[in-house]
Amino acid sequence: MKIAFGIFIILLGVIILFFNPGWGLLERIFENFATAWPMILIFLGLAILSQVKRLRWLKILNTILMVLFIVYLLLWPDLLNFGNLNLYKSGIDLPIDVPVGSTVKLIFLTSSLNLKINDGESSTSLIGYYSFNSKYFEVISRENEFIFQSSKGFNLGRKNEIELNLPENYKYEIIIKSGTSGLKFDLKRVMMEKLEIESGIASLNMKLKRLAFPTSIKIKAGITNANIEFPESTKYSLDFDGAIRNVKISNLIEEKESPDVVLIGESGILNLKLVGKD
Repeated sequence: MKIAFGIFIILLGVIILFFNPGWGLLERIFENFATAWPMILIFLGLAILSQVKRLRWLKILNTILMVLFIVYLLLWPDLLNFGNLNLYKSGIDLPIDVPVGSTVKLIFLTSSLNLKINDGESSTSLIGYYSFNSKYFEVISRENEFIFQSSKGFNLGRKNEIELNLPENYKYEIIIKSGTSGLKFDLKRVMMEKLEIESGIASLNMKLKRLAFPTSIKIKAGITNANIEFPESTKYSLDFDGAIRNVKISNLIEEKESPDVVLIGESGILNLKLVGKD
């Protein structure tokens, strides 16, 4: 155990010193640990068995496995990116059967998720694709609600991925419940009324250029790394708790009474950047 921990500290120092990974490294470690934490039980079991005289050789095996586990925590998936393991890839073409101007709710229930959302060309359908390491992925649609869910837990390759192009003729509520979530939204014409994220690790990069009034953003995560861009001089209200906080705000106007955007959340570790741009 001491050898493995020493190697972990050395590799962590080398990566920080030479590659400057920033928040990405912390996200990767927690995300990989959330995926493969049962390995700890295996290490404990091997340590117990290695106390038996005839099985002391298991100490060597245990040390090797712990070192490989540490390398996995620090470097996966950059070390060995088996992206081709995402075998179950299908297109998405879902008609929206509610009147133009209605609110459409998108719900994502997955163990891990890479989600990209963009402005769409189609006027009445959700267009895109999903790529999952599980055949147990499904899309459920009912009236104005679309649910994307998967029961798959352990995932060797890249994260499970969904990309959607949203018609601009509707308003959207987006709800995400995922163990880890990497989110990238580029919305210049689409209006989003509500975004709710509940995740162990949440990484959000969002450009939101057209606002509903008010727009609500709520994030609850162990680790939050969010960069959000609004129109310049957007009025905002911020109520975000974090044990470790790094918050930067520029070109926006704080307004408690009648804000354009309401941001609420809590996170153990919070890195939040809000910026207004033309």
